[in-house]
Amino acid sequence: MLLLRLLLTLSLMCLAAGTEARAQDDSAGGDATRRRPLRVAVLDFGDTETGRRAAADAWAHLSKLAGLRLVAPAQARAAARGLGYSGSLNLTLEEARDLGAAIDCDYYLTGDAQTLRRSSSAVSVYHEAYASVFLVSTRDGRLVAWDRPRAEAPTPEEAERRLAAELTGRADAYRIAMLRAEEDEQERRRRAATAS
Repeated sequence: MLLLRLLLTLSLMCLAAGTEARAQDDSAGGDATRRRPLRVAVLDFGDTETGRRAAADAWAHLSKLAGLRLVAPAQARAAARGLGYSGSLNLTLEEARDLGAAIDCDYYLTGDAQTLRRSSSAVSVYHEAYASVFLVSTRDGRLVAWDRPRAEAPTPEEAERRLAAELTGRADAYRIAMLRAEEDEQERRRRAATAS
């Protein structure tokens, strides 16, 4: 498991370096679409205290990353409620686009997070904190990335602290997924322009 995480981290770092270089090349070349920071919203990850904390952790860490401009959580919540969004994770493409448009963002994260009491044959009682994170593109309503960080600990508080650390470590991977989605969209536009 540790080896898998190490390999995943190394591949994300290599991907980040390539994506950063391409983004800088695009900016230097006058590509107006890369100069504007991506507007990103983070909705609550469910109607639990764990969900609200996990979303706040994700927002805090994403807000520190270059190239992103985060929508204020209260503004995102109000826009989502105004549209009638109640936390469903089963949206049609149209509903996903409409939700992002109501929030006025390019991408948004939504999901579910909980802390559960568990037991196993090896440990009589432990707690698992997890988050299911969905990264959605407002442009077309598609799912850009899905992630499920989790942590175990003897107490719920410690499990949630470990989950927060997991989310911290994955914030840049979410940013990279957004940058790659932007690159893919630009490439589709280039192909469409040359085909016409």
